[in-house]
Amino acid sequence: CNSNYSLRDKISCTQNVCCSDHNNLPSTPTTHLMHQATLPGRTTESTLGVASYSSSVAPFAASVLQSRPGPESSCGLAASQSAISGKYNDDRELSLPDTNQIYSTSGYTSSSSPYPDLTLEEVLHGLAEDISLGTPTATNADSSSFDMRSNNEHRFQHPGRTILSTTGAPLSPSTVVTMQPALDSRPGPVVGCGEGVSQPVQSGKYTECADSILPDDLIPSSLRIYYQNVRGLRTKIESFFLAVTELDYDVIVLTETWLDHRILSAQLFGSHYSVFRTDRSALNSNKSRGGGVLIAVSSQFNCCSDPTPVNDQLEQLWVRILLPDRNVSIGVFYLPPDMKNDADVIRCHIESIAAVHNNLSENDLILQFGDYNQSDIYWAAEADNRLSIDLDRSRMCPASSALLDGFCFHGLSQVNTLTNTTNRTLDLVLVCDTVLPNFTLLAAAEALTTLDDHHPAIELIVMCPLPVTYEMSHDYTGFNFQKANFESLNVALMSVDWNHLDSIPDINEAVDFFTNSVLQAVTNNVPPRRPPSKPPWSNGQLRLLRRRRSAALRCYCNNRSQQTKLAFNEASREYRNYNALLYARYKRRTEQNLRTNPKQFWSFINSKRKENGLPTSMYLDEQSADCASDKCELFAAQFQRAFNNFVAAPSQVHVALDDTTRDVFSYEMFEISEREVASAITKLKPSYTPGPDGIPPALLKRCSALLIPLVKLFNRSLGCRVFPRSWKMSFLFPIHKKGDKRSVSNYRGITSLCVCSKVFEIIINDSLFNSCKQYISSDQHGFFPKRSVTTNLVEFSTQCIRAIDAGKQVDAVYLDLKAAFDRVDHGILLQKLRKCGVSDSFIDWFESYLNNRSLCVKIGSNESSSFTNLSGVPQGSNLGPLLFSLFINDASLVLPPGTRLFYADDTKVYMIVDSLDDCHHLQRLLNDFEAWCSRNCMTLSIEKCQVISFNRKRNPIHFQYTLSGTAIERVQRVRDLGVWLDEEFTFNYHFNDIVSRANKQLGFVLKVTEGFSDPLCLRSLYCALVRSILEFAAIVWCPFHASWITRIESVQRKFLRHALRNLPWRDPSNLPPYEDRCRLLGIDTLENRRCVSQAAFVAKLLQGDIDSPSLLADVSIYAPERNLRRRNFVSLGSRNTLYGQHDPTRYMATKFNEIYHLFDFNITMTTLRNRFAEYFRHS
Repeated sequence: CNSNYSLRDKISCTQNVCCSDHNNLPSTPTTHLMHQATLPGRTTESTLGVASYSSSVAPFAASVLQSRPGPESSCGLAASQSAISGKYNDDRELSLPDTNQIYSTSGYTSSSSPYPDLTLEEVLHGLAEDISLGTPTATNADSSSFDMRSNNEHRFQHPGRTILSTTGAPLSPSTVVTMQPALDSRPGPVVGCGEGVSQPVQSGKYTECADSILPDDLIPSSLRIYYQNVRGLRTKIESFFLAVTELDYDVIVLTETWLDHRILSAQLFGSHYSVFRTDRSALNSNKSRGGGVLIAVSSQFNCCSDPTPVNDQLEQLWVRILLPDRNVSIGVFYLPPDMKNDADVIRCHIESIAAVHNNLSENDLILQFGDYNQSDIYWAAEADNRLSIDLDRSRMCPASSALLDGFCFHGLSQVNTLTNTTNRTLDLVLVCDTVLPNFTLLAAAEALTTLDDHHPAIELIVMCPLPVTYEMSHDYTGFNFQKANFESLNVALMSVDWNHLDSIPDINEAVDFFTNSVLQAVTNNVPPRRPPSKPPWSNGQLRLLRRRRSAALRCYCNNRSQQTKLAFNEASREYRNYNALLYARYKRRTEQNLRTNPKQFWSFINSKRKENGLPTSMYLDEQSADCASDKCELFAAQFQRAFNNFVAAPSQVHVALDDTTRDVFSYEMFEISEREVASAITKLKPSYTPGPDGIPPALLKRCSALLIPLVKLFNRSLGCRVFPRSWKMSFLFPIHKKGDKRSVSNYRGITSLCVCSKVFEIIINDSLFNSCKQYISSDQHGFFPKRSVTTNLVEFSTQCIRAIDAGKQVDAVYLDLKAAFDRVDHGILLQKLRKCGVSDSFIDWFESYLNNRSLCVKIGSNESSSFTNLSGVPQGSNLGPLLFSLFINDASLVLPPGTRLFYADDTKVYMIVDSLDDCHHLQRLLNDFEAWCSRNCMTLSIEKCQVISFNRKRNPIHFQYTLSGTAIERVQRVRDLGVWLDEEFTFNYHFNDIVSRANKQLGFVLKVTEGFSDPLCLRSLYCALVRSILEFAAIVWCPFHASWITRIESVQRKFLRHALRNLPWRDPSNLPPYEDRCRLLGIDTLENRRCVSQAAFVAKLLQGDIDSPSLLADVSIYAPERNLRRRNFVSLGSRNTLYGQHDPTRYMATKFNEIYHLFDFNITMTTLRNRFAEYFRHS
């Protein structure tokens, strides 16, 4: 090789090289060399990701032959043997791409670069370091050589394949691996994970020299993946080879290959695929035949065996495909039938998945295939492409439960809907959440080999859209109230002459004077807000080191000498080391801040949980937006659609009043006192974020000087019956619901109101609620003190389970009102309030409060054009929920008691069904509710309404219920206020759902706290993010079967093992009992906590802390005249079945009877709960 070649010549030429001793190589690096070795039968091309050298390179010997490993070899590092001649065309060669053309496509050429000796990747990475600090990366001990690529990809050459390792360390000569002759190796008899054969990578598409600069049109839009359990390939080699050449798949994944070291991968795939194998051996099985897994990747892709170390005693394999914008990790696993219930094997496999998963970047994809032989598990389709366990037909053992929990723990969802001839699913296809909306799974049109009855051939097409990029829109204008001097601010506000408010005749002008006076005092006493340092662990010393590093980089690029190179290496080493040190300190500080600054701690955790900001590009219908101001306008257009674009006619208002009862309460004008204002201010959250008026809640809470002017303004507003115009301004912030984050239609708006308006609304809300609370139906559980989601569900589930226990059927229809809060007609609402008993003067004030409100969307410092709403109650306000409850309350007069339950706008209508007459009666009730919606200008979303029949009958009645002539969708399970209810009311699906979600969240917690050591910090995260999932409405679905109790408890057991892993146990394999480990962290078992909640619920009913007349009527206290023998404190009704004995109300009464001797009406609920917990802890 000519050492005087230019960079382009070195890249473009074809070289046959063999580096035998890298320590003797000269020090002139040449990056991204393409080496091509011509072998007898094929040409092998490999890409070096390390520094290559242009001299002291010996050519290949002419006698290099295709190698065959000896009997003692593994990993392809074996002695060469003579190849079988005649199989391949000896003169077939691969041509290298025109590298200069590729660079020109990206607008970059070496001749036009200011740094002609650097690659584009190095230049961009160096410039990026000048702009931002980035994340800390590890440094190499030897910094005499460096690699400025962002991913620091290092390639290690084995005979027959190239392995790429991604590390955070710069490359040094000590890490350079000798280039071996690229021989075609057979795997030896002991084949570890991925230690198979790699066929040559076809040049020109995904080679490393173009990884970072590949044009977008060359990025694959999809991956076609073929999977099959082939049941042996030994006797099908020729037919399989022909089938592979006929069908063009990107990836081929096979299980039960039955291959061994005597069969070359090239015999099966030719030169078109890079092949990775794990054959059955004594290392991974006690059997000598069968088994084996294989992954073949089309040679157009740059791929490697996944560098993650995994358990090599299992028949599993992982391969990583390196795309320009992300990596795709593909795994395959074979679980023999005799080991499907082996908990140790399952645990080792899940640990291997964890190792691979933890090495993925944010945008990387993970796909897992395998024959798991779980013949007792059946799957049911879900709406979001997922599959869930069909618990009615499946038989779960501890090993299978651990397997499924492990999948959920690592965010993998099963998506294979194809069953075999026995209607079972043995082959599983698991994908990460990113893939869920972007794949198609179908039966392969043509199998590569003979199909087995138990294993259909699967084709998976995975779309590869470009990762969504996000941008933060910060608002650094305004004032930093966290650093405000509130004492001097309060003094400044006291010096204002607030009596001047009495001389201003117009209420709007008076409020403007108040606001301007407050903001003037704020300007003089509160420092302005400044952008925070980026990243948050940065300091002046780090910024200085960054500038020194940038200067050293420029010097080296201008004068590429050994001296400038060493200077840059030293500057880079100091910067990276100090950056890593600061980041480690930042994480330790964050961990410690849980007690001193919990807001900063949770900000750090939330930054890891979800993407910050909005996608760079967004769209609505046919419109798109790329800048923040345009996005504001798109969101404003979307949110404006939620409101009515009409006002109800007087005749329509008159019709709507037919269902409203007259003069059920009285509400007259009153005068607000200073004490009421002070009480309302105490109910505000201590937030430092200002609203549209620029005043934060913390200012009102800490400046008592504002009490007097607020009292004056509130009473002036009531007196003139006008709500101030500036207090009707609202900011809308978009919050993603679900679906594509680039679609504006998948967002909802949350409202930020003026803080003075909130205080005013709290006062009016409290007084209005005290007047009308007896009028609001007891079946309305939303926005009503002492009622909740739990009380709604307990009432409903108790009635249903009692009916089912008696052999009856309950039909329930779940109704969905479209944008109910935003479509409340102002005219109808005001007339309903008037008819109920609100005075005319207050009606005028409410009309001013509702009409002509101004809304605008705010993203960072950008705001949309303001718009007004013709309908709706103000969301985010304190008064809006009560006004909505009064508006919808007369719907309860249309439906008879015992057939309806409400939670705000969520409505369910139900009835015990004994015959078709009952079904027709329920249909009439639906018609009545639909007519009420029509009269009140509300719209039913019929496509979202559902009907379900709760029963355990052999032949239930299935009646077709309709709305507006459209059939209501009939479902087998429904999510009712966050709890899944199935037709038999077993809660099995809900148990499986919460365990799956809790495991997934626990996986996030353990990953984000990898460097945390404080068990109490981990406990806080677990209780807030994981245990809350396992305990939501637990008294409704409290399990009584040991299998589900154990599985739910397994989530907390898993957390305890991690949280206490660093304690100095005497014998780590023989830990203390689970209950004792719980006490070490100061937590109770989940089962004990559910028992305490059940007993406490009954105690709250008796003490009046829960307002539910229906539930209180079910609690029948036994009070004999003479206490002759021990009896239950709460009488328990008889039931026909064990299932009926555990309806929520009866089950809670049973637990309360165990501890009723601890109950006392005169002590607080906190004390009672502590007593109950101590009792159940020792029972």
